[in-house]
Amino acid sequence: MKQLLLKIRFILTHSPVRFNLFLIGLLAWLTYRYVYPVDASNDSDHNSYQSLLVLLVRIAGLLALILIGLSLLTTILAYIRYRILNRSGRASFKLDLQTGDMQDAALHIHPTLQYDWRPFLGFISGRLRIDRYGLSKSFVLASVLRRSHSLRAQQFSGTSDLYFRDIKAYQVTGATLYFEDMFRLIRLYMPQPLQGEFYHPPQANRINAAEVLPQAQQEMDVRIEQMRKVEGEYLNYKQFEYGDDVRRIVWKIYGRNRELVVRNPEIRNPYASECYFYASFYNHIGGLLLDDGLADEMLNYYKQAVWSLYMQLQQNDGLMIHYVSEQNVKADRTDRPEAEQVQHRITQAVWQQETTLLHYADPQKGSIFCIHSLSDYHEVKQLLEKLSDDQYVHMVSLSEGFDHFSFSWLKRVFMKHPQPETEQRHTAWMISPQRKAILKNEAALKQLLKQYR
Repeated sequence: MKQLLLKIRFILTHSPVRFNLFLIGLLAWLTYRYVYPVDASNDSDHNSYQSLLVLLVRIAGLLALILIGLSLLTTILAYIRYRILNRSGRASFKLDLQTGDMQDAALHIHPTLQYDWRPFLGFISGRLRIDRYGLSKSFVLASVLRRSHSLRAQQFSGTSDLYFRDIKAYQVTGATLYFEDMFRLIRLYMPQPLQGEFYHPPQANRINAAEVLPQAQQEMDVRIEQMRKVEGEYLNYKQFEYGDDVRRIVWKIYGRNRELVVRNPEIRNPYASECYFYASFYNHIGGLLLDDGLADEMLNYYKQAVWSLYMQLQQNDGLMIHYVSEQNVKADRTDRPEAEQVQHRITQAVWQQETTLLHYADPQKGSIFCIHSLSDYHEVKQLLEKLSDDQYVHMVSLSEGFDHFSFSWLKRVFMKHPQPETEQRHTAWMISPQRKAILKNEAALKQLLKQYR
C-alpha cells in the first residue's frame, strides 16, 4: 500500500500541468464572460464608469496574457535547450553526495547546474529520488554565477537542508530537475543520474537504566583508570574452608541450615569488563504491516531508545559494551569508531519476522537485552527464566512514542501546529486495528517483567 501511494505521488509530481493552470484558466473564463457577456445590451445602456472598467479589464487581461505567454515560452525554450545541451555534455547537473550522516536531522546539500539560461522570472528546482519512488523535498537553484566581464550566467547553484523523518539508510537513485514558470502553471522535469547514500542516525535521549554486570570477559588488554570490583570465582557464596576469613561467614545461612558458608571476596580488576548488548527487532504482531507509516514511527522510537541505552552504558568507564547485531546490514567503514559503527547498524535495522528472540539472544553471554511492545510474550518469559539477577532486560513501550503527538484544541490555537505527516501517523495509531493488540501485549510484558524483578 505504501509503495502504491509513493508511486501515485511520484507520477503526480512529474505531471507537467500544475493546478495553478486550471485556476488561471477559470479566472480567464470568468473575466471573458464579464467583459463579453452573452446577453450584452446596447452600449447606451452602459454608463461611462462601467465602460471604463471594462476597458481597464481588457487592458489588464491583455498585459497578463502577454506576461503569461512570455513566461511559458521562455520556460519551454529553456527546458528544450537544456535537454539538447545535456545530451551533448555541454550542460550538466552536479551534486556532491558523499556517504555520511545527517547533521541536526538535516542533509546539507549544495547542488550546481552548469547552464546559462533559466525561464524569464521563473526558476529551476530539483528533488532527490530516494529508493524507487520516494522523493525528497524540493531545492531551488537560485544563486547565479556570471561569466567574467559579462551579464551572462555561467552556472546556477543553491544551498538547501533536506529533512527526513524516518531513522534509516537512504539510497539516492537519481535526481530530477524542474523548469517552472513564474506563475507555476507548468513544470517540465528532466531526470538526472545521481548515486549515493546517507544515514539518518538516531539521537541519544536520557533514559533510566539499571546497573549491569559483565557476563563474559574474553580478553584482558584494555586497562581502566580506576580498578573495578568484580565477584570472586563464579558464586557469591562457598563452603567454609580452612584459612577463610571468619568475618565473611554468613551467619543467617548458618542459623537456617547449620552450614558454614562464606562470601566470596571481591577482587580488584584493573581491566575493563565486557558486556554484550542484544536488541531484538522481531515483530510478533503479524497483522502489523511492516512498510506502513505506523510501523515506521514505532521503529523510529525503538531505535532512539536502543541507541540511548547503548550510549548511557558507554559512559561507564569500567565497561566495554559490545552490540550484537541481529541483522546482516551493510558493513560500515572500519576506520570509524566502534560507537559510530553500532549507530549505523541500529540505523539500518528493520522490523523482521524471521529471527526470534530466543534464536538471537544468548542468555549465557549477554548482559543487556532490549525488547519492545511487539515482542513475543512466551519467548520473553522463557528468556527471563534463564537469566540471573545481574542481567538486565530493558522494555521499550512503543505506545509512548505517540504520546507527544497528542495535540488538544487549546494547544493547536496557542502553539505550533504539528507537521502533516506527524498528525497523519498519530491518526493512524488512534484508528489502527492493531492498536488494541499492541497495547494488550505491551501491558502483559510489563506485568511479566515486574514478576521477575
